[in-house]
Amino acid sequence: MIKKQYALIFAPCLLFIQAHAADIQGLEELIAFSTNMQKRQFPVLVTVSDAADSETQAILDTLQPEFSSIIDFVNLDNVADSAITRALARTTPTFHFIKKGIPLIPMIEGPLTEDELRNFLITYKQESDRIDQQSNAILEQLMESPKPVLLYITASWCSPCQKIKPVVQEIFAEYEDDIAGIMLDYDAQRTVASTLDVSAVPCFIFMKDGKELYRFVGGTSAEVFRTLISLFSSDILPSQEELDTLVETGRQELIETNNQ
Repeated sequence: MIKKQYALIFAPCLLFIQAHAADIQGLEELIAFSTNMQKRQFPVLVTVSDAADSETQAILDTLQPEFSSIIDFVNLDNVADSAITRALARTTPTFHFIKKGIPLIPMIEGPLTEDELRNFLITYKQESDRIDQQSNAILEQLMESPKPVLLYITASWCSPCQKIKPVVQEIFAEYEDDIAGIMLDYDAQRTVASTLDVSAVPCFIFMKDGKELYRFVGGTSAEVFRTLISLFSSDILPSQEELDTLVETGRQELIETNNQ
């Protein structure tokens, strides 16, 4: 099981992946800011600037009324908010386009003209809308599937994900007539992962009739996958503790097999 750097602290927000949290004072401020970004209804433009940067502030003051109905504006002072800004910027001004705590496009280093920032905001909103449409389509597929769903959330940087992938592919192929086997890349579909409250991979979620039945993080054996599919397909629902024990038994078998 792997959580991307500091995802345990910020999960499922990946805004601060690149930050060296061990060197940051005021960690509570950082966590509070991360949580705030996740809960925002609209996409957010986070600007890090110096108090003396009147030009950037004037541009933001001009653009905010134009975009305030579709984008939230958050301005951080590079000195006063240093516990946060040290995790975000090496220079000022910088502009961060965030949706549900997730960067939509790479950080932009300024200064920018009014027209440049306006164009970036338009592009940013278009990308946000595209992600919404894609995420809604995936969630609709999960909720409305006529078959039970086995959702596998993986990531290219996750070594355990790569090790369990052949087992998952085997199960998907074996049960293609019985379940909807869906594989999602965590980084490509972080909005969906956030909606499903996934912060660690590999993650497996069993769903039926649009409802989650069970989930676990980490690998397990092919035989345990078969048992779980059989249980959920027949509406037999053991307790959470029994399911966890079953998965852990399969995990130990998988470890022993890999070590041989």
